[in-house]
Amino acid sequence: MSQKLFLKKLMFSPLAAAILSGPAFAATPIIDEDFTGLSGSLPNDGGNPVDNQDAWFRTGGATSTDFDGSVDGSAIHMGFRYHNTNANFVSSSTWDITATYTFSFDYITSNTQLNGTLPSWQIGAGDGTDRFLSDLVDSGSFISTAGTHDVNITITSTDLINAGVTMGDNIYIRFEKPGDGGALRSAVYQVDNVNLSVVPEPSSAALLGLGGLALILRRRK
Repeated sequence: MSQKLFLKKLMFSPLAAAILSGPAFAATPIIDEDFTGLSGSLPNDGGNPVDNQDAWFRTGGATSTDFDGSVDGSAIHMGFRYHNTNANFVSSSTWDITATYTFSFDYITSNTQLNGTLPSWQIGAGDGTDRFLSDLVDSGSFISTAGTHDVNITITSTDLINAGVTMGDNIYIRFEKPGDGGALRSAVYQVDNVNLSVVPEPSSAALLGLGGLALILRRRK
């Protein structure tokens, strides 16, 4: 069999499929936190530069921002309706503006918020001194319906570049609950299972896979 024919058959073989779909090409977690084993109030950074990267903190706001109360274990708890609360995270990992990311989390609310400003989430580049150093990559408000909700988004290289993120900027996450007094406003929000993962580009995976196939072919010679 000629090398050309052998390579063609190998590229469409089960071995090639296994190489191109194996663990090496799965999404790699950058942040993967279910808050298990964490308890107590989030430390208050006071708006100063973060001195404890890779730890959740609040910047001012009520001490009721803590790790507690999830339906499936510990979570970030943001309660009461009249408190302005927030939870922030600055990763020692940094953005790769050539990559694609997935960002997901769950949130639980105990009752329906019929009016007032809903809590929101933000993801961008920052160091804790400010909410973000660049424009937000993405943001959104929590759904007001009571229950458990899943948020899943994809952040592309284009999203990062358009937001003004530069290579090496710190990854910054923020959950914020405005202080809203009065009736018919949710008293409790909980955030759980926060995950940010980098997804290999298909072209890179294909090149790596073809490199492996070429190595197999070379050894066959």
